[in-house]
Amino acid sequence: MTARSDPIAYPPRGMSRDEVARYVGVGTTKFDEMVADGRMPSPRKSTGG
Repeated sequence: MTARSDPIAYPPRGMSRDEVARYVGVGTTKFDEMVADGRMPSPRKSTGG
């Protein structure tokens, strides 16, 4: 039996800056540049829960 990926799966949440940079395939400096110029969204604080 082969494993199938879930077509409704959501991208990871609650990742650190380092984890996000690695996830999108760039270094942290490039990731910071991308956030600063609007190519990536700004971080958001979790509301808990």
